[in-house]
Amino acid sequence: MRYRLARYLRVVTPRVILDPVLNVARLLRAIISAPSNSLAELGKLHEMYLTLEKTRRNVERLMNREQPTLNKQKGGQRTRLLHQEASIYSQNGEDGLLSYIFSITGVAHGTLIEFGAGGYSSNTANLILNHGWKGLLIDGGNLTFTGPNAALARIPNTDGIKCIQQWLTPDNINDIFQKNGMTGEIDLLSIDIDGNDYWVWKAIKTVNPRVVVCEYNASFGSEESVTIEFDAKFDRYRFHPQGWYYGASLTALARLANEKGYILVGCESSGVNAFFIRKDLESDDLREVTPQEAFFPDSRRSKIMPPSEQLKQVMQYPIQKV
Repeated sequence: MRYRLARYLRVVTPRVILDPVLNVARLLRAIISAPSNSLAELGKLHEMYLTLEKTRRNVERLMNREQPTLNKQKGGQRTRLLHQEASIYSQNGEDGLLSYIFSITGVAHGTLIEFGAGGYSSNTANLILNHGWKGLLIDGGNLTFTGPNAALARIPNTDGIKCIQQWLTPDNINDIFQKNGMTGEIDLLSIDIDGNDYWVWKAIKTVNPRVVVCEYNASFGSEESVTIEFDAKFDRYRFHPQGWYYGASLTALARLANEKGYILVGCESSGVNAFFIRKDLESDDLREVTPQEAFFPDSRRSKIMPPSEQLKQVMQYPIQKV
Protein backbone atom coordinates (compact mmCIF):
# COMPACT_ATOMS: atom_id res chain seq x y z
CA MET A 1 0.00 0.00 0.00
CA ARG A 2 2.78 2.43 0.94
CA TYR A 3 4.58 1.71 -2.38
CA ARG A 4 1.39 2.29 -4.37
CA LEU A 5 0.73 5.52 -2.49
CA ALA A 6 4.27 6.77 -3.24
CA ARG A 7 3.80 6.03 -6.94
CA TYR A 8 0.44 7.78 -6.93
CA LEU A 9 1.89 10.88 -5.26
CA ARG A 10 4.65 11.09 -7.88
CA VAL A 11 2.03 11.03 -10.62
CA VAL A 12 -0.52 13.49 -9.27
CA THR A 13 1.64 15.93 -7.26
CA PRO A 14 3.59 18.69 -9.02
CA ARG A 15 7.37 18.31 -8.66
CA VAL A 16 7.67 21.78 -7.20
CA ILE A 17 5.59 20.58 -4.21
CA LEU A 18 6.61 16.94 -3.95
CA ASP A 19 10.39 17.16 -4.44
CA PRO A 20 11.14 19.38 -1.40
CA VAL A 21 9.03 17.08 0.80
CA LEU A 22 10.84 13.98 -0.46
CA ASN A 23 14.22 15.66 -0.04
CA VAL A 24 13.50 16.45 3.62
CA ALA A 25 12.36 12.87 4.21
CA ARG A 26 15.54 11.50 2.65
CA LEU A 27 17.69 13.82 4.69
CA LEU A 28 15.99 12.72 7.92
CA ARG A 29 16.49 9.10 6.94
CA ALA A 30 20.16 9.79 6.24
CA ILE A 31 20.64 11.52 9.60
CA ILE A 32 19.01 8.67 11.52
CA SER A 33 21.05 5.97 9.79
CA ALA A 34 24.36 7.84 9.40
CA PRO A 35 27.37 6.37 11.24
CA SER A 36 28.78 9.86 11.84
CA ASN A 37 27.29 13.16 12.87
CA SER A 38 29.76 15.27 10.89
CA LEU A 39 27.94 17.74 8.65
CA ALA A 40 30.28 16.97 5.75
CA GLU A 41 29.57 13.26 5.89
CA LEU A 42 25.84 13.81 6.33
CA GLY A 43 25.85 16.08 3.28
CA LYS A 44 27.62 13.45 1.19
CA LEU A 45 25.21 10.80 2.40
CA HIS A 46 22.26 13.00 1.51
CA GLU A 47 23.59 13.51 -2.02
CA MET A 48 24.10 9.78 -2.34
CA TYR A 49 20.50 9.10 -1.34
CA LEU A 50 19.26 11.69 -3.84
CA THR A 51 21.34 10.18 -6.65
CA LEU A 52 20.22 6.64 -5.89
CA GLU A 53 16.59 7.69 -5.67
CA LYS A 54 16.74 9.55 -8.98
CA THR A 55 18.35 6.54 -10.65
CA ARG A 56 15.81 4.15 -9.12
CA ARG A 57 12.89 6.26 -10.30
CA ASN A 58 14.38 6.49 -13.76
CA VAL A 59 14.93 2.73 -14.06
CA GLU A 60 11.36 2.17 -12.88
CA ARG A 61 10.00 4.51 -15.54
CA LEU A 62 12.04 2.90 -18.29
CA MET A 63 11.43 -0.74 -17.41
CA ASN A 64 7.94 -0.73 -15.87
CA ARG A 65 5.55 -1.80 -18.61
CA GLU A 66 2.58 -0.64 -16.53
CA GLN A 67 3.66 2.98 -16.99
CA PRO A 68 1.50 3.62 -20.11
CA THR A 69 -1.61 3.05 -17.96
CA LEU A 70 -0.97 6.52 -16.53
CA ASN A 71 -2.34 7.79 -19.82
CA LYS A 72 -5.81 6.76 -18.65
CA GLN A 73 -5.76 9.54 -16.07
CA LYS A 74 -7.41 12.87 -16.69
CA GLY A 75 -5.45 15.92 -17.77
CA GLY A 76 -4.33 15.17 -21.31
CA GLN A 77 -0.95 14.29 -22.75
CA ARG A 78 0.63 17.64 -21.88
CA THR A 79 -0.18 17.12 -18.18
CA ARG A 80 0.93 13.50 -18.20
CA LEU A 81 4.30 14.46 -19.65
CA LEU A 82 4.71 17.17 -17.02
CA HIS A 83 4.46 14.53 -14.31
CA GLN A 84 7.24 12.48 -15.93
CA GLU A 85 9.89 15.22 -15.86
CA ALA A 86 13.02 14.29 -13.92
CA SER A 87 16.62 15.39 -14.15
CA ILE A 88 19.64 13.26 -13.37
CA TYR A 89 22.13 14.59 -15.92
CA SER A 90 19.80 16.62 -18.13
CA GLN A 91 19.34 20.39 -18.00
CA ASN A 92 15.65 20.25 -17.18
CA GLY A 93 13.23 17.30 -17.12
CA GLU A 94 14.53 15.53 -20.23
CA ASP A 95 15.82 12.40 -18.47
CA GLY A 96 12.41 11.53 -17.11
CA LEU A 97 10.59 12.35 -20.35
CA LEU A 98 12.92 10.22 -22.47
CA SER A 99 12.55 7.29 -20.08
CA TYR A 100 8.77 7.64 -20.23
CA ILE A 101 8.71 7.90 -24.03
CA PHE A 102 10.88 4.79 -24.41
CA SER A 103 8.69 2.90 -21.93
CA ILE A 104 5.92 3.35 -24.51
CA THR A 105 7.78 3.10 -27.84
CA GLY A 106 10.17 0.42 -26.65
CA VAL A 107 13.94 0.26 -27.11
CA ALA A 108 15.18 -1.49 -30.24
CA HIS A 109 18.98 -1.22 -30.06
CA GLY A 110 20.06 0.96 -27.15
CA THR A 111 21.92 3.26 -29.55
CA LEU A 112 22.10 7.05 -29.72
CA ILE A 113 23.72 10.10 -31.24
CA GLU A 114 23.96 13.45 -29.49
CA PHE A 115 25.48 16.51 -31.09
CA GLY A 116 26.06 19.54 -29.00
CA ALA A 117 27.09 16.99 -26.40
CA GLY A 118 29.67 18.88 -24.33
CA GLY A 119 29.05 21.18 -21.41
CA TYR A 120 27.19 21.07 -18.12
CA SER A 121 24.20 18.87 -18.92
CA SER A 122 23.30 16.03 -21.25
CA ASN A 123 20.20 14.42 -22.73
CA THR A 124 22.02 11.10 -23.16
CA ALA A 125 24.27 10.66 -20.10
CA ASN A 126 21.57 8.89 -18.08
CA LEU A 127 20.94 6.36 -20.85
CA ILE A 128 24.70 5.79 -21.26
CA LEU A 129 25.73 5.64 -17.61
CA ASN A 130 22.69 3.98 -16.05
CA HIS A 131 21.38 1.85 -18.92
CA GLY A 132 24.45 0.96 -20.97
CA TRP A 133 23.45 2.60 -24.25
CA LYS A 134 26.08 2.95 -27.01
CA GLY A 135 26.67 5.54 -29.70
CA LEU A 136 28.31 8.78 -30.77
CA LEU A 137 28.77 12.11 -28.96
CA ILE A 138 29.80 15.15 -31.02
CA ASP A 139 30.56 18.74 -30.11
CA GLY A 140 31.92 21.61 -32.21
CA GLY A 141 34.12 22.90 -29.38
CA ASN A 142 36.37 21.07 -27.00
CA LEU A 143 34.37 18.05 -25.90
CA THR A 144 34.53 18.78 -22.18
CA PHE A 145 31.99 17.60 -19.63
CA THR A 146 31.28 19.66 -16.53
CA GLY A 147 28.76 19.61 -13.70
CA PRO A 148 26.60 16.45 -13.56
CA ASN A 149 27.65 15.75 -17.16
CA ALA A 150 31.27 15.28 -16.01
CA ALA A 151 30.44 11.63 -15.37
CA LEU A 152 30.67 11.05 -19.13
CA ALA A 153 34.39 11.82 -19.01
CA ARG A 154 34.91 8.43 -17.36
CA ILE A 155 33.73 6.57 -20.46
CA PRO A 156 36.54 5.62 -22.85
CA ASN A 157 35.73 5.24 -26.54
CA THR A 158 36.29 1.48 -26.23
CA ASP A 159 33.16 1.14 -24.11
CA GLY A 160 30.90 1.65 -27.11
CA ILE A 161 30.70 5.44 -26.86
CA LYS A 162 32.77 7.47 -29.29
CA CYS A 163 33.38 11.14 -28.53
CA ILE A 164 34.58 13.43 -31.32
CA GLN A 165 35.13 17.15 -31.76
CA GLN A 166 33.68 18.28 -35.08
CA TRP A 167 31.88 21.33 -36.43
CA LEU A 168 28.72 20.02 -38.09
CA THR A 169 27.19 21.31 -41.32
CA PRO A 170 24.52 19.98 -43.66
CA ASP A 171 27.33 18.99 -46.04
CA ASN A 172 29.34 16.84 -43.63
CA ILE A 173 26.80 15.42 -41.20
CA ASN A 174 26.03 12.18 -43.07
CA ASP A 175 29.70 11.45 -43.79
CA ILE A 176 30.56 11.91 -40.11
CA PHE A 177 27.86 9.47 -39.04
CA GLN A 178 28.92 6.93 -41.64
CA LYS A 179 32.64 7.15 -40.84
CA ASN A 180 31.84 6.52 -37.18
CA GLY A 181 29.69 3.48 -37.81
CA MET A 182 26.31 5.11 -37.23
CA THR A 183 23.88 4.12 -39.98
CA GLY A 184 20.34 2.78 -40.21
CA GLU A 185 17.94 2.68 -37.28
CA ILE A 186 19.04 4.11 -33.94
CA ASP A 187 16.91 4.72 -30.87
CA LEU A 188 17.69 8.36 -30.12
CA LEU A 189 19.00 11.46 -31.85
CA SER A 190 19.57 14.52 -29.67
CA ILE A 191 20.13 17.86 -31.43
CA ASP A 192 21.40 20.96 -29.65
CA ILE A 193 23.92 23.14 -31.50
CA ASP A 194 22.43 26.58 -30.75
CA GLY A 195 22.40 27.62 -34.37
CA ASN A 196 21.83 25.67 -37.57
CA ASP A 197 19.81 22.92 -35.86
CA TYR A 198 17.01 23.03 -38.45
CA TRP A 199 19.33 22.84 -41.45
CA VAL A 200 21.48 20.04 -40.05
CA TRP A 201 18.46 17.91 -39.08
CA LYS A 202 16.95 18.51 -42.51
CA ALA A 203 20.12 17.15 -44.15
CA ILE A 204 20.34 13.90 -42.15
CA LYS A 205 19.74 10.80 -44.24
CA THR A 206 22.23 8.25 -42.90
CA VAL A 207 20.39 7.37 -39.69
CA ASN A 208 16.76 6.65 -38.94
CA PRO A 209 16.10 7.52 -35.27
CA ARG A 210 13.05 6.21 -33.45
CA VAL A 211 12.99 9.26 -31.16
CA VAL A 212 14.38 12.77 -31.73
CA VAL A 213 14.83 15.45 -29.08
CA CYS A 214 15.67 18.88 -30.47
CA GLU A 215 16.10 22.28 -28.86
CA TYR A 216 13.62 24.86 -30.11
CA ASN A 217 13.88 28.63 -29.73
CA ALA A 218 10.89 29.61 -27.59
CA SER A 219 11.53 33.31 -28.27
CA PHE A 220 10.09 32.73 -31.76
CA GLY A 221 6.75 31.85 -30.13
CA SER A 222 4.33 29.06 -31.02
CA GLU A 223 2.83 30.46 -34.23
CA GLU A 224 5.78 31.50 -36.43
CA SER A 225 7.33 28.86 -38.68
CA VAL A 226 10.83 30.31 -38.94
CA THR A 227 14.50 29.43 -38.61
CA ILE A 228 17.71 31.39 -38.80
CA GLU A 229 19.24 31.60 -42.24
CA PHE A 230 22.00 29.06 -42.66
CA ASP A 231 25.37 30.45 -41.62
CA ALA A 232 28.34 28.09 -41.52
CA LYS A 233 30.07 30.27 -38.92
CA PHE A 234 26.97 31.13 -36.88
CA ASP A 235 27.49 32.58 -33.39
CA ARG A 236 24.31 33.35 -31.46
CA TYR A 237 26.01 36.11 -29.43
CA ARG A 238 27.16 37.95 -32.54
CA PHE A 239 23.57 39.10 -33.08
CA HIS A 240 21.64 39.28 -29.83
CA PRO A 241 23.51 40.33 -26.67
CA GLN A 242 21.79 37.61 -24.61
CA GLY A 243 22.01 34.97 -27.32
CA TRP A 244 18.29 34.64 -27.94
CA TYR A 245 18.57 34.57 -31.74
CA TYR A 246 19.42 31.04 -32.93
CA GLY A 247 17.84 27.81 -34.11
CA ALA A 248 14.22 27.45 -35.18
CA SER A 249 10.72 27.86 -33.85
CA LEU A 250 8.75 24.88 -32.56
CA THR A 251 6.32 25.13 -35.48
CA ALA A 252 9.17 25.04 -37.99
CA LEU A 253 10.66 21.96 -36.35
CA ALA A 254 7.27 20.24 -36.20
CA ARG A 255 6.77 20.82 -39.94
CA LEU A 256 10.25 19.52 -40.71
CA ALA A 257 9.60 16.51 -38.49
CA ASN A 258 6.46 15.67 -40.45
CA GLU A 259 8.36 15.88 -43.72
CA LYS A 260 10.89 13.41 -42.33
CA GLY A 261 8.28 11.01 -40.94
CA TYR A 262 8.01 12.15 -37.31
CA ILE A 263 5.35 13.61 -35.05
CA LEU A 264 5.62 16.10 -32.21
CA VAL A 265 4.50 14.57 -28.90
CA GLY A 266 5.43 17.32 -26.43
CA CYS A 267 7.95 19.68 -24.84
CA GLU A 268 9.49 19.93 -21.41
CA SER A 269 8.11 22.68 -19.22
CA SER A 270 11.20 24.91 -19.16
CA GLY A 271 10.61 25.68 -22.83
CA VAL A 272 13.90 24.34 -24.20
CA ASN A 273 13.51 20.89 -25.80
CA ALA A 274 10.85 19.29 -27.99
CA PHE A 275 10.27 15.54 -28.37
CA PHE A 276 9.39 13.74 -31.59
CA ILE A 277 8.72 10.07 -32.33
CA ARG A 278 8.65 8.25 -35.65
CA LYS A 279 5.14 8.10 -37.07
CA ASP A 280 4.99 4.30 -36.98
CA LEU A 281 5.45 4.44 -33.19
CA GLU A 282 2.40 6.62 -32.54
CA SER A 283 -0.22 5.03 -30.27
CA ASP A 284 -3.15 5.94 -28.07
CA ASP A 285 -0.64 6.41 -25.27
CA LEU A 286 1.57 8.82 -27.22
CA ARG A 287 -0.12 10.78 -29.98
CA GLU A 288 0.68 13.74 -32.20
CA VAL A 289 0.01 17.21 -30.77
CA THR A 290 0.14 20.62 -32.41
CA PRO A 291 2.96 23.07 -31.66
CA GLN A 292 0.42 25.27 -29.90
CA GLU A 293 -0.63 22.37 -27.63
CA ALA A 294 2.96 21.44 -26.81
CA PHE A 295 4.59 24.86 -26.55
CA PHE A 296 6.10 26.26 -23.37
CA PRO A 297 7.79 29.69 -23.26
CA ASP A 298 11.37 29.77 -22.02
CA SER A 299 10.96 29.96 -18.25
CA ARG A 300 14.24 31.78 -17.63
CA ARG A 301 13.82 34.41 -20.35
CA SER A 302 10.23 35.06 -19.34
CA LYS A 303 11.50 36.33 -15.98
CA ILE A 304 13.51 38.95 -17.88
CA MET A 305 11.13 39.92 -20.68
CA PRO A 306 7.57 39.01 -21.79
CA PRO A 307 7.46 36.47 -24.65
CA SER A 308 5.84 39.04 -26.96
CA GLU A 309 8.84 41.35 -26.52
CA GLN A 310 11.25 38.47 -27.05
CA LEU A 311 9.53 37.75 -30.37
CA LYS A 312 9.90 41.36 -31.52
CA GLN A 313 13.61 41.28 -30.78
CA VAL A 314 14.53 38.01 -32.49
CA MET A 315 12.42 38.74 -35.56
CA GLN A 316 14.65 41.74 -36.29
CA TYR A 317 17.50 39.50 -37.40
CA PRO A 318 17.82 37.44 -40.62
CA ILE A 319 15.15 34.72 -40.63
CA GLN A 320 13.73 32.32 -43.15
CA LYS A 321 10.12 31.22 -43.19
CA VAL A 322 9.80 27.46 -43.69
